[in-house]
Amino acid sequence: MTVRFIVYRSDLGTADARPIVRWGFCPDVCLVYQAVEPGEVAADAPGFVPVVAGRGGIDPAAVVTNYYDPAASTFSVTAILGDTSPTADQQRRLRTELLYLCDWTELNDVAITWVARVGSAAATAKRDEWRAYRTALRDLPAQSGFPATVTWPTAPNPATP
Repeated sequence: MTVRFIVYRSDLGTADARPIVRWGFCPDVCLVYQAVEPGEVAADAPGFVPVVAGRGGIDPAAVVTNYYDPAASTFSVTAILGDTSPTADQQRRLRTELLYLCDWTELNDVAITWVARVGSAAATAKRDEWRAYRTALRDLPAQSGFPATVTWPTAPNPATP
């Protein structure tokens, strides 16, 4: 089963506002592998909707931080307005993070599971969707407005086919 997860830093912020450093979707059996750095904690977060600069009415120049309260299982956010466009390094870091969040789609056992559930044609189609998304992410620096203006690709539905 695919789950929505967050990874937060237990050693930063306050007890009721731990900064979320990553989020995404992964097979439930892989949840424990999402926290990789010291101080990181992975948690199943089905109700988490990330707030991202430039989306949902948030100023694209804002510095947005999503927070998690582990005791109450609630989320909060801060947005600090900035006055500069994102740098190429910032855009590349975000792109790398998005690629990292969907690395699981390239694992052989994921393809085998998809084939077993829905057959090879549907599994191939789902894998092709993810590969097209990953290719579009890798091609972001080639966009004419990079890094100030970037058209981010939309990730496929993470549910198994």
